[in-house]
Amino acid sequence: MGSYGRLLAYVMLITTLGVNAQPTLQKTGSRFSFSFGDLYLSVDTARGGRIVSLKYGGEELLYLQSTQDMNGSTFWPSPQSLWGWPPPANIDNKAYRVKISDNKLLLTGKVDATLNIRIYKSFAIDTTDTSVVINYFIKNEGSQPIRLAPWEVTRVPLKGPVVFMIEEGQVSGELASQTQAVDTHIWYDQENTHVAGKKFFANGMGWLAYLNINKRLIFIKKFPDIAANTAAPSEAEVEVYTAGDLSYSELENQGKYTEILGKDSMVYAVRWAVRKIPTDIPIEIGNAQLTRFIDSLASHLRTADTMIISSTSHKFLPLRGNVHFSKGQIQLLDFADADFPLYLTLCDASGKTVLQKQVFPPHTIIPLRTLLPGIYLMNIINSQQLKMTEKIIVFESF
Repeated sequence: MGSYGRLLAYVMLITTLGVNAQPTLQKTGSRFSFSFGDLYLSVDTARGGRIVSLKYGGEELLYLQSTQDMNGSTFWPSPQSLWGWPPPANIDNKAYRVKISDNKLLLTGKVDATLNIRIYKSFAIDTTDTSVVINYFIKNEGSQPIRLAPWEVTRVPLKGPVVFMIEEGQVSGELASQTQAVDTHIWYDQENTHVAGKKFFANGMGWLAYLNINKRLIFIKKFPDIAANTAAPSEAEVEVYTAGDLSYSELENQGKYTEILGKDSMVYAVRWAVRKIPTDIPIEIGNAQLTRFIDSLASHLRTADTMIISSTSHKFLPLRGNVHFSKGQIQLLDFADADFPLYLTLCDASGKTVLQKQVFPPHTIIPLRTLLPGIYLMNIINSQQLKMTEKIIVFESF
């Protein structure tokens, strides 16, 4: 069986596992940890809701040895010119408020006084493919519009190469000289880099992977693919930084540079997965067999949803409220205050997600500026797991 066939068989295997098992979520002090099969993920709610462990089969994939609080995976607003250094404490390393709902970990940060934004995070295990689904919400707590982009920063040890697909343009930055292009893939041999304390930038294709050579593991992050011209100023969809002491690299992915109206919010949905690399596939930079395996994994890994619902017989109670659709906008009416925030997902007839949004009062009018004619399905879910589904028919573009 080829590597593509092996991957499909593996996907079928973990889907079967998802039907018969559920992840566990346990609390130890300020840490909340998910376990599901060989996968383990831990979040420290006292340290900025930071991911402080990602293990597969007992092997740690994150870098955790920093004495300068540069451990695990965190989340920042972009561009960095908004805040300089260090990162805003209420976003990066201060305590987040915790709520558990339907085996999901929901975190609420404090308002950053300088940017006037608040970060919400949610974590869940998707049992259909043994992946981690992470949602980052940025809420503008002020009355004036702001522009920023979401930015996930994940630190890994230098135990193997980094790889991603490039969509357009070239790799730039002072670390770019250490990368190697093989067809449409960019490889970075971080173990043997000759440059440290520097970064490279690139327009990727919605995923970024790290390979642990000794344990034959691949850790892949999947996120929304963006056009190069929609990134924040002086930033990019994919960025990699290697520390000056060569102890770790940061795998960084950013979303669109977006205007957020006063009291409104945006969401950035990311999916993490860890897989074993078959023993007959050489772990060599540019190896065609390895590249096909990684590409197949990336293509079969679904893009994260705004709200992850268990694939096994999850039942919703009806959500009460009214939805008014007129040319160019959706208006949410008659919902109770306790229903907010509402999580809205709009899909086209093929099932592709065209809009994901977290809605806070009083901003319950959602502009739809780019919908093509067609049939759309809209799901609205509140924090108590009450759900409403509406069909929208667009007869002409607007």
